[in-house]
Amino acid sequence: MATGGLVRWDWHRAAAGHAFYLPDLYYFYDVEGHVHRPKDFPAAKAAQVTARCLARWSDSYRATPSFHREPMREGPLPQTPEEREAFVDALFGWFAEAHPQGFAAEMSLRAGERWVMDAHDGFPGPLHLTPEQFALLQDRLHAADLPRDLYYPILDQREAIEPALMYGGVVRQLRFFSPQQWAHRDVGALAAMAIPSDEARRDAFVEDCRRFLDALHRRQFELREPGQDLRGDELRELEELWSAVHRTWQRTSGRGEQARRWSKAEPQAGWSATPTAFQALQTSLPALRRLHGEGHVWQLISEGGASIGPSPDGRCRCGRRTGSNRSATG
Repeated sequence: MATGGLVRWDWHRAAAGHAFYLPDLYYFYDVEGHVHRPKDFPAAKAAQVTARCLARWSDSYRATPSFHREPMREGPLPQTPEEREAFVDALFGWFAEAHPQGFAAEMSLRAGERWVMDAHDGFPGPLHLTPEQFALLQDRLHAADLPRDLYYPILDQREAIEPALMYGGVVRQLRFFSPQQWAHRDVGALAAMAIPSDEARRDAFVEDCRRFLDALHRRQFELREPGQDLRGDELRELEELWSAVHRTWQRTSGRGEQARRWSKAEPQAGWSATPTAFQALQTSLPALRRLHGEGHVWQLISEGGASIGPSPDGRCRCGRRTGSNRSATG
């Protein structure tokens, strides 16, 4: 859960007399680009200490041992602070028993209509407290040999636009930092990250598209081997995906616009405009008849459509392709 989507700009959404407090993720994760690797930190202990303390200012809860959210418990909390702390201890015992693979519990605490702790997507989660309540929580954390600054006021969050590794490349991102993350930024490593030019990024993407198109073609040939069902959904989906990626490849590489310019400048086979598939067939039929006098046209395919024969106006009638083959004879 971490910040629950809250950033420093959301400070004004807190209830009167209250403020938002966020977990300092420096203690929980090593962050590299979009990857968060858990550190060797007693996250379950920190969660239990936090929940025990905050339960005294709450009146209801919702909890589950793991992200599967089965089983789920929810309802009112006991009346006294001592009973509530004991209740939380029992919940964490249930978490460990129901999910022995590791700590993955989710839990929320509320006081009437106001949420107090929002870890409904997992610990740690943001807190909604008064300054006095937050100070007591810090004392409890310190007494349990946990960092006193495990949570911090939302206005202490920092932000910066900086390079980040992302899926094998370097991109600029608006990033938010906890106080400890900000203090431990590797400024030297950031300075060493070269931001590729737009042209270099485009060239790399075009090459990635080309390799992916080759992979799609290879898979289509595999599915068209003798004995395969040519009407399967996978083949149809591959054809649609290939068309979409090919259009993107053309647009990004400039080949699509180049082809359109050539087509407009030099109409083919004497036609006044770019010929339709059926017009192209009409032009090529004499040569085809000389070479293959006993042959017939089995199928015409254009990108996204298959020919189903000429229409009354002499143009090729094309329909969206489906899993079945359509033919035009002539």
